[in-house]
Amino acid sequence: MSDNEATESLKELGLSTYEARVFITLVEIGSGTAREIASVTEVPRPQVYTTAHDLESRGFISIQQSNPQVFQPVSLDEAKAQLENRFETQRDSVFDYLESLEPATGNEAEENEDVWSITGKTAITERIAKLASEANQTILYGSPDLVDPSPDLVTALEAACERGIGVTLLAKSGQTIDSSWIDNDNIDIFYSSQVNQSNEYAERILIVDLDVFLLSIRGGKADD
Repeated sequence: MSDNEATESLKELGLSTYEARVFITLVEIGSGTAREIASVTEVPRPQVYTTAHDLESRGFISIQQSNPQVFQPVSLDEAKAQLENRFETQRDSVFDYLESLEPATGNEAEENEDVWSITGKTAITERIAKLASEANQTILYGSPDLVDPSPDLVTALEAACERGIGVTLLAKSGQTIDSSWIDNDNIDIFYSSQVNQSNEYAERILIVDLDVFLLSIRGGKADD
């Protein structure tokens, strides 16, 4: 990585261009006056003072109160900790704000909308597991792949069984099914020769409480 690339990376982490350049220069030379820093970086000498004091206030450098002033970077571990703390503070602040909006924009929208579309095998599996965990009475699940189900899905269906939810697997005649499901006395398996014949693109189906319906289809060559 070059100095320019390091400067751009530090900018992405919240430093200004001048702050990034001065900090990188101080790391390279160890310590220096404004004149020395200005001579090796593209920061005008008057701006070095302002930038250095900004860096000091953010915990990136220390200033020796001599004449002239001497600037020295803190350890890289300390600088990294400063960036991590700032990131965590900003992250927590924005997500606290977003959570305060969620009841008005997130949950209400989900209650009012009848049809949702999600993409990606992992996202669909997570959605299936979530819906299964919210079931109150029955779950019907079918998939061409019941041999190697995801752990999250297995856990969700087993937890539903423990809650007394009626769980039924819909399988094609002769289809191989994972032993963890076959050995579970609380899971019913319904075999049918018609499964997956009505639509060659259909992948997975989930019906919860005869009220919530999820159909997973293949898009192009990618599953789900």
